[in-house]
Amino acid sequence: MEIGKIRRFIDYASDLPEIDASRIAMWGLSLGGYYTQYTAPLEPRIKVAICSACFNERWHKMAVSSPLYTAYIDVDEEHIWIPGHFAGGFGDAELAALICPRPMQIQQGRADGIGWWPIQEKEFERCKAFYDQLGVGDRIDYAGHNGGHQILTERGIEFLGRYL
Repeated sequence: MEIGKIRRFIDYASDLPEIDASRIAMWGLSLGGYYTQYTAPLEPRIKVAICSACFNERWHKMAVSSPLYTAYIDVDEEHIWIPGHFAGGFGDAELAALICPRPMQIQQGRADGIGWWPIQEKEFERCKAFYDQLGVGDRIDYAGHNGGHQILTERGIEFLGRYL
């Protein structure tokens, strides 16, 4: 339902005279980053995707308790569970592969409790391999930083400027 709402908003905004429909990006923080990961593969009008404070090795994030990060299995977040999500080993790297070859930036803070950064970086390397196989490895960017659950505004704007 959320993806449908976003697509309908793009329909509406694309018809506005001040909007260049050939230059649409989606940038989400936290749950918005999650929606970015799921919407961009289905919406070809999104030319660039930026996922802030969400990209993860999904099995760990969902179902593996750890003192290093918060797993959804340990909190009351039922809305985040998608039936059949883990069938066939489908995770965040595969979602990014569905966005490829369009540019994607992943912003992750090492002090962010949503995940453990070495696991996140390993998932990014799996993701980057899809881009590299198509010869477009320069279109995927891992914007790692020492902060927390936040957006890297300047780095994201620079990325958008490069590809829009």
